[in-house]
Amino acid sequence: MKKILAVALLSTFVAAPSFAADTGAYISADLGSATLKNAAPFPDPGVISFGAGYRFSPNIAAELGYTFFGDSKITSGSNWLTMKLSSLHPAVVGTLPVNDQFSVFGKFGLAINSEKYTSNLTLSTSSYSQNSTYFAFGGQYNLNQQLGMRVQYESFGDFDNVPPPYSATAVSVGIVYNF
Repeated sequence: MKKILAVALLSTFVAAPSFAADTGAYISADLGSATLKNAAPFPDPGVISFGAGYRFSPNIAAELGYTFFGDSKITSGSNWLTMKLSSLHPAVVGTLPVNDQFSVFGKFGLAINSEKYTSNLTLSTSSYSQNSTYFAFGGQYNLNQQLGMRVQYESFGDFDNVPPPYSATAVSVGIVYNF
């Protein structure tokens, strides 16, 4: 009986009409807070993300996103060191409509991460890049056919290969505009 109920419930979710556009292009903008791992003494920065995607069906999309991390700066007297992070992340997006207006989603892809350091001691910059696995999950509430609001958790993976590598995650809220 439990298996029949589970299959019926899953069929209802997959077959439920979504208030969002079934297919077509969309853009997104998100604002949130990041958590850095193995990056002490740098403070955790904020994040701003922009994305564009194409929905092939109500359940499958492809998305290209770019995330800017706020500057993380450490100071000692008059000396300072600033770390800037960014990530370009192409991903496949799976969406499961829960009802006419709300859906949950998951993303899986590649994070092309970069970090840049600037210091007043050497008056120079240094940069590093690292490819890593990208994944995200969240929920979206569609206000109408064109506009939705979402909350998501993202993992950008490693930003360098020096043990232990820096890694970053973020929690954000944003908007999605369907064309």
